[in-house]
Amino acid sequence: MILAAFTPGSRVFNPLGSSDTNATKFCLQQMGAEFKDIDNGIEVLKKPYHGSEVLSCENSGTTLRLLTGISSLFEEQSILMGDDSLNQRPMKPLINALRELGVDIRDTEGHAPVYVRSKKKGKTCRIDGNVSSQFISSLIISASLDTGSTTVIVNKPLVSRPYIDLTLEMLSLYGIDIDTKENDDEILYRVNASEMNNVDFTVPPDFSSAAFFISAGVLSSNHIKIDDINSELPQADAAIIDILINMGAQIDIQKDNILTKGGKLDAISVDIKDSPDIFPILSVVASLTDGIMIIKGAHHLKYKESDRISTTCEFISLMGGDIEATDDGAIIRSSTLRGDCVINPHGDHRIAMAASIAATFADKPCTILNPDCVSVSYPDFYNDLKKLGVKIKKSS
Repeated sequence: MILAAFTPGSRVFNPLGSSDTNATKFCLQQMGAEFKDIDNGIEVLKKPYHGSEVLSCENSGTTLRLLTGISSLFEEQSILMGDDSLNQRPMKPLINALRELGVDIRDTEGHAPVYVRSKKKGKTCRIDGNVSSQFISSLIISASLDTGSTTVIVNKPLVSRPYIDLTLEMLSLYGIDIDTKENDDEILYRVNASEMNNVDFTVPPDFSSAAFFISAGVLSSNHIKIDDINSELPQADAAIIDILINMGAQIDIQKDNILTKGGKLDAISVDIKDSPDIFPILSVVASLTDGIMIIKGAHHLKYKESDRISTTCEFISLMGGDIEATDDGAIIRSSTLRGDCVINPHGDHRIAMAASIAATFADKPCTILNPDCVSVSYPDFYNDLKKLGVKIKKSS
């Protein structure tokens, strides 16, 4: 949506109805963008042209981080903030990189609220790549909308790289030229700003959301078919497919859908450095899999909506699972999930969804507190879960 917002005439079809998307659209409108609702999508009428006080990013880390970079394009000050959870998520690496580019930016002890306005910018910045790919995407996107060439140097190791690859692929669709050079220690992105193309873009299904039902399918005794899958653009969480197949899952990947079939799964060791968002649901699968499974490589899970290593281990343990947290993942032993417990997802949409899938395979029902937090990424999650025959009772 952000790239389309800067190219009046562009249309976005099938935009996600999540609070992430809604927060981004609202903030862009506060910055002067105008949109028109069309059949199954939106059309851009006017691009953002000024900063704005105050930009409420709600619970969306993507909105906060990407729009911090966008706000650096305007002379007027923007104040970006979110809810209590979002205001605790790290921002310092992005803030320091923007300062290196000459941006006038103030923060709140390395967190939001952040206060941003443009000044004469430098053309090179350096950032560590081991906290969040969103920082790097923010720098690359804002550079593509600036003037001239900007170089973003990323110190390795780099986590969640497929998300950056997705950013580069999207920018190429809009006509932005980016040169990439890489060695053992760093990656250099040289962004050459230019006039962007008008694009009609259809948002593909999100593997981050599909992962929950793909996992449910391989654990179930029934077939589950997931329609309208499109893997043309790189998506980090599509890694769930290969991981489950390596565990013995039966998954039939067709042109535009995925068919899963339950069967015996075996534990393996996996590194999810590039796809950390699948950790909660993969931990659920591991709990119901023969053997001892080691999930590693994702220390950056601690910087998500919750500390997902801790919150995942918490709900699986409450359900009777055998899971041990490590610094970058967990060790999970085969167990029976008994249920009969109350799970607090700590406002984290992926924890709520993973716990709900786990509850469908538990011996007794579970209560999920604050289930509406799933609206951040998947507002229809519980409706889709009901389609599988899962009985859900919402407390008053």
